[in-house]
Amino acid sequence: MIDKYKKFFSATKNVAKRSTVAILCTVLASVFAIMSCDKLRRLDVGGIIEVITPTSKDVTFSTCKKMLKDNENADSSITITSQDNSLYITHKDINLNCGFEEINVTTLMIGNTIEVNIEENPRNLRCLCSVDISYSIGEFEEGTYVLIIKHLNQQIYSQTINF
Repeated sequence: MIDKYKKFFSATKNVAKRSTVAILCTVLASVFAIMSCDKLRRLDVGGIIEVITPTSKDVTFSTCKKMLKDNENADSSITITSQDNSLYITHKDINLNCGFEEINVTTLMIGNTIEVNIEENPRNLRCLCSVDISYSIGEFEEGTYVLIIKHLNQQIYSQTINF
């Protein structure tokens, strides 16, 4: 009789595990389906804020324009324009580590905050130079956003954007 109960409880545990896996797979598939939409959406349902990773497009950059001496900074500037609910960002004379082969621009959107992080690869910490970078991010829904731009996860710029 005890063997029958052991088999019953063992079978019940297996069904529960399979059900849990099926539910998790369904939830993950739904999240990926929502995130794959072309239009970037903000969801705030029941206090849960969706994290979206918008794609940086058309990333272009110059080679080192000017080598910088210790403690020297180039006069950098950032130009931001918006068109068709997308952002077009240009950095002129941003100070980056020299010796890079590529520049990665990654984006993350949490609620109404758009974070952009710029990283050069590989990083040669022995010298600095000024570089021009441009890229676009979008499409965003109408609304007000806070744009934060970082270099190596250190904030270098912030601005409120309205679409």
